[in-house]
Amino acid sequence: MSVFRQVIERRSDWKMVQSLIGGHRASGPTGHSFTQPGPTALDSPSLSDAGPAGRQFSSVQTLLDVSGGTAGPLGLTQLTATSSRAVGPGWVNEWPRGPKDLSRFADVGVRRSRSRTPKPLGGSAGDRQSATVTGWRMGTRVRHGVAVAFLLALGVVAVGWTSQARAQIGDGALPKYKELSLPSGEDLLKGKPFDWIVLKTDEVLVVEPVAPRHDPVMRLSLKQKQAEATYNRVLKYRTARMTEVDQQLTRNRDLNVDALREEVEAKLTAARDKVQETKQALLKLPVTLLDESVDPDYLLDTRHIQLIVHFEDLVLRRVEQLIDEGRVPLAYDLLLVVNRRHRENNARIQAELETDEQSLLAESDALKARREELRKERDQIKTKTATAVTKRRATEIDNTIDSINKEVKELDEELVLIRRKLRFARPKDFPRPDPALKDDVLLPSWPKYDEAYARLILKDAELHAARNDFDGALRLLEEIWKPDSSLMGLSAQLGSAIDHLITPLVEQQDYRQARHFLNRLATREPDHSIVQKWKSDLTAKAATAIAEARAAAARGEAASAVEIVDRAARIWPEAPGLKDAHRELIDKHQSLRVGVMRLPGESARSPFPADADDRARLLTTASLFDPTRI
Repeated sequence: MSVFRQVIERRSDWKMVQSLIGGHRASGPTGHSFTQPGPTALDSPSLSDAGPAGRQFSSVQTLLDVSGGTAGPLGLTQLTATSSRAVGPGWVNEWPRGPKDLSRFADVGVRRSRSRTPKPLGGSAGDRQSATVTGWRMGTRVRHGVAVAFLLALGVVAVGWTSQARAQIGDGALPKYKELSLPSGEDLLKGKPFDWIVLKTDEVLVVEPVAPRHDPVMRLSLKQKQAEATYNRVLKYRTARMTEVDQQLTRNRDLNVDALREEVEAKLTAARDKVQETKQALLKLPVTLLDESVDPDYLLDTRHIQLIVHFEDLVLRRVEQLIDEGRVPLAYDLLLVVNRRHRENNARIQAELETDEQSLLAESDALKARREELRKERDQIKTKTATAVTKRRATEIDNTIDSINKEVKELDEELVLIRRKLRFARPKDFPRPDPALKDDVLLPSWPKYDEAYARLILKDAELHAARNDFDGALRLLEEIWKPDSSLMGLSAQLGSAIDHLITPLVEQQDYRQARHFLNRLATREPDHSIVQKWKSDLTAKAATAIAEARAAAARGEAASAVEIVDRAARIWPEAPGLKDAHRELIDKHQSLRVGVMRLPGESARSPFPADADDRARLLTTASLFDPTRI
């Protein structure tokens, strides 16, 4: 007798429908029990609820919230409480032969990645009656006319429950995206990394970090396009390679031609399998739930994914809030986590790209080696007497070389694309790489990381300035400054720090250090208002000093004039008229400046005069007689 069983399994943060085979009575984890009497698998199903809530299900239609006949993706139609016939291509009422592979029933929604689907069914009706079908992980082996009810095809998928079904199976609904709160900085720093997968129902799955990152769907789509391009290239030149094998056979009957043909076909088969693999990977994303269950691994249909919020994205969101709160140390720690994880992710991506690069290089080198062999053979033919055979062989070689040249050119173009994706990991080859593009997979930093880091530096510089540590604030601001930077507040803070540093130095007449800080700003932003302000101020001070020096010279105070004009040169060396005035006054009263290690008059332990004291005495006194011998 055919039997039918349906179990609805509910976890704390996940729900899933599994079609199981075997047994007249099935009890699910939520307490639901379903019975199936009758000689036919789908005749008059009766369902009862043995759970504590006492819910009653009168029909499959009520449970699944399905009205009327429903057409599934595989041709299963008219499956309701009153009409149990499974009508469609390859289906009969008693025996659901289905398509070639029963695994297609997992094409909707989510299935367990560790679950293995039945083997393809085929053969005669008698063979099918005696076939052995392996059910899902929780199923059992059954024989003799098993009827499989594809209720998933009726629209009940793990990510798209109806409201009625949701209310009937319990209150363990998935959290809504807008209702989720952002984890604290301490939890993100010390806890286990996780990702949020936002479904199109705005519900969220909390899973272990998915791969590849970032944006798995985009990454998988690019891999599929690359695999299709490789397959098209191999298919394009397959005929030429097969022709070359046939040509080798005509010249050497002892050649193992089957091995050569298998080599060509194996290359095409590998490229085709790669396309299929990438297509399947794009359709089903492996996820691991964070529910501490025995078997948390699933395959999630990417059609139901609205958004993937990576752990790094959550950390950056918390960093933005910490910056607003002024909690700079914790924000720095979180950014270090993002940077470390991004470097590790880049290392994996770089390894994949370099593997593809080496594969293309090996393929290109093999073709080039074959081309050289053909060229040598052609040169040998030219030395022989021209015959119809040699002319035909020379034409074949030219055609083969032309085909190899075209394929090598396409391989080189693929190599250029791969190496361009590696430009951020190869600074020697790309000293000035182009900015990151949308289809880049190896990025210099995680998306929005640079913006968060710049905001954090601005906040840290602001806190340094609040503590009157303007020198530290300036060093932080210079770290994030770029010629084309449009970061809001950077220019203003940079000017404010310079202004606060120069003001006390000018008051102390330490003009050299004041000019040092002013030049640090002028080299970055020459038109900055603070630069213009201090240039005007120092130029005015220097002009005043020049006027005072000329007035002193007019009074006959040559030494004083030289001292004042020297001060004007220290204030602002670029002051108008300074060079002429300085030359004019210095020529009238020349002075010599030398550097010394110690000044006269400094305390010394020795009772005898120091060298500095003797030097000062000789420069300031003149002796009538100098001893020549002691």
